Amino acid sequence: MESSIDLTPYRPYQHDAALFDEPREGILRLTLTRPEKWNPLPQEMHDTLPELFSTIAADRTIDAFVLRGSGGVFSSGGDVKGGMQNRHAGEVVEMHRIAVRIMTRLLEIPQLTLCIVNGPAIGFSANLALHFDFLVASENAYFQETHAAFGTVPGDGSMSIWPLLLGPARAREYLLGGARLDAAEALRLGFVNRVAPLDEVDAVGMELLEGVMAMAPLAVRLGKMVINTPLRAAAEQSLNLSMAAEMATMLSEDFKNSVDTFAKTGRWGQDWKGR
Repeated sequence: MESSIDLTPYRPYQHDAALFDEPREGILRLTLTRPEKWNPLPQEMHDTLPELFSTIAADRTIDAFVLRGSGGVFSSGGDVKGGMQNRHAGEVVEMHRIAVRIMTRLLEIPQLTLCIVNGPAIGFSANLALHFDFLVASENAYFQETHAAFGTVPGDGSMSIWPLLLGPARAREYLLGGARLDAAEALRLGFVNRVAPLDEVDAVGMELLEGVMAMAPLAVRLGKMVINTPLRAAAEQSLNLSMAAEMATMLSEDFKNSVDTFAKTGRWGQDWKGR
């Protein structure tokens, strides 16, 4: 298929962890490509997401944006071994700024957005997925918020979107207790639009997306803007507070010890000191 999207502006965002293509005319797709490591988002990829989303928003050749994992895994979130250790206060403050912009810029994309969660979605990646317009999950998928297991307050948009979808009581169970939300329960609770077998999840997602794209484009685009207005307001309000709390806990001894333990053993350290 001859590409209708100029992929040149997206080359700076493409590396061994991510690949852009155009599966169907007018649809830009980003695939996470390190399933053997559970598709973590390298720090450089995480930090450029606001600019990527702004580039997509300004690209009039794009009708929709799709994010997907590969190899039966969506993403384990941030790369713990590759970017979460030994951060000084200035880096933590910059992370706060970037994290707020990631979610607000994603919600500001005027084109339709679809996230195909083709396996476990953990930590930051789960929260990112929940801010897309549509979310289709494979039967083997689950969502898990793991910040508290590492000794930090859940941030990355979780404190606004999970309570909105679940209510405060259920949200506390997942956000603070680290419980897994499997695909079937996520569908029942309205977390996702569709659940499909792994080998069908991409087709089901594209069918959903193209069904909406067939509607009147001005109505869809303006309708999306109206629906996203309270989501953006909630993100602005709670994201700044939750990210400030997360950044404070990232400077704690508990966080450092937990991350160091994970880097050495692959398991979370839970020798909590409360400092």
